[in-house]
Amino acid sequence: MLNGELDMATAPILDGWLSKATGNGNSEVIVDLEKVTFMDVTGLRALLRAADDASRRGQRFAVVNAPAAVRRVIQLTDTTHLLHSERPTVPGDPANRSSVDPVRSQSLLDSSSVR
Repeated sequence: MLNGELDMATAPILDGWLSKATGNGNSEVIVDLEKVTFMDVTGLRALLRAADDASRRGQRFAVVNAPAAVRRVIQLTDTTHLLHSERPTVPGDPANRSSVDPVRSQSLLDSSSVR
């Protein structure tokens, strides 16, 4: 689960994290944005690159639990079909697990620790 702002300061960290997630051979990559408070186009670009990488590798890529502000960016840029952001999550469902440790990603993208 990501935490804080997803912008030009944190997008490079997300790029690295998603590159590892798509490159490890898992069948899917799920990105939980529930705790993201802000996302700009650099954050969206990181997600789109990862979605493209996952698609080329035959992996399923999904963004889940996007709050209203993040959904708005996705909707305004007409990228909802690429990100599958409508996919609901069910607590405890193993399909919701990311291929990268969510605790580590949360601490990496906590905007208060990056700045």
